[in-house]
Amino acid sequence: MVNTTHPELYHGWKPDPNGRGTAALLYSSLVTIFLCTWSALHINVPPDAYGPWRVLMLKLQWMLLTVFAPEYTVGMACWRLPWVVALKKRLAKLQADMEKGESSTEPKSLAFCQLVIMGGFCLQTPDGSRYRLDVDQFLTLVEARNIPLPDVSERDIGDRSKADWLLKTLTIVQVLWFVVQVIGRAIQHLPVTPLELMTLAYVSYALVIYGAWFTKPKDVLTPFVLRVDKVPEIYPRIERHPEKCQLNGPPYSIERQSSITILVSVLIIGSSCVFGVFHLIAWNFFFQTSVEKMLWRISSALCLGTASLFSLYVILVGDLFKRRVEFFTPIKSFSEVIVIMLGIVYIAARLYLLGAVFADLRAVPVGVYSTVNWARYIPHI
Repeated sequence: MVNTTHPELYHGWKPDPNGRGTAALLYSSLVTIFLCTWSALHINVPPDAYGPWRVLMLKLQWMLLTVFAPEYTVGMACWRLPWVVALKKRLAKLQADMEKGESSTEPKSLAFCQLVIMGGFCLQTPDGSRYRLDVDQFLTLVEARNIPLPDVSERDIGDRSKADWLLKTLTIVQVLWFVVQVIGRAIQHLPVTPLELMTLAYVSYALVIYGAWFTKPKDVLTPFVLRVDKVPEIYPRIERHPEKCQLNGPPYSIERQSSITILVSVLIIGSSCVFGVFHLIAWNFFFQTSVEKMLWRISSALCLGTASLFSLYVILVGDLFKRRVEFFTPIKSFSEVIVIMLGIVYIAARLYLLGAVFADLRAVPVGVYSTVNWARYIPHI
């Protein structure tokens, strides 16, 4: 990835017919980003009131959030892993207590635990009223024997899950081609654009999200129904507000395993650095003005610094995972002021980087449009 100080430039739009052009460069990068951000999403079970269009809009919101702030999505995906593992152990102990003297059943899987945490169960009374359960409510009712431990198998969950293997296959093929052709450009000392570096950052984040959500059911649109005669009085917090069931908070009643929590914390902090590091690779790339180069360096460093500090804050304090920050209420603590300042700096830096990768294409080194010949033989979209 060699970018000389004063290379020969190609100004304006480069047509495609005679090799790689501007449209092909944009297409390959944007398609890769879309596939990585869309196919990696495993949203929670939506509220019952959500129709197909509203579910689609919810996924689009998460995709846009992932495009703008991938560190947040990675953090949300990774931060639940300790609770998933802890819930599996707690359910295994609960099963052992319930089955004393009886034939044992298969232990609940990680997919089942993910389903519980993502709001995959609800109570239904004879009058048809439904009450969505979060993980704390689920555990309280099961442990109090108000409801049985649901007999939901891996196959049942798989039937509800809508994992699009065709889309995932296309994503893998496109990502492999994109990574190989960037590596090929580096081997042949051909310049790479900042847009392609940014795309590689999204690829790396998609891999982390896929790993964190590997056992999480995908696109489960309706919860499993547990029929009861009435809503148990033992847990008065159960209310019929399906539109409020976003279920983004952690389960408070589950004791996390410290070793897994530390490992996940390190993963979150490390992942938060990836985006800034990929942009810093372009530190000595050619930019058309010294001001643009300086702003790129500053913005890349700010993205790296603010995302890392924010991740560290969330891990040490945890406020933003326990409650939503009310930005329009009087700020009551210094920590909230720091978070807001970090957010403002991060947003400004990200907006500049997102704009700069496209503005940079108005004049690029001519080598950008040179093609890695053997890469064309690799299947891609």
